[in-house]
Amino acid sequence: MSAELVSVIKTPRYGREEAVAAVRRHFAALGVEEQVGPATRALVKPNLPMKRAPEGATTTHPDVVYAAVVCQ
Repeated sequence: MSAELVSVIKTPRYGREEAVAAVRRHFAALGVEEQVGPATRALVKPNLPMKRAPEGATTTHPDVVYAAVVCQ
């Protein structure tokens, strides 16, 4: 049986800088840097079930999507 890893990081508010810092901490905690490099191609699939403002919390916040794309 394999163990699944989960990382939860709380931030005081949404914002691009906070999201990038949190995603970097997630990647470090989960060992992503060891598996993914600058030349690796990856798909980022945000949760977009319906058209809603980010404040409605029904879709992935744009700052989190940005952070997932720019973090290496």
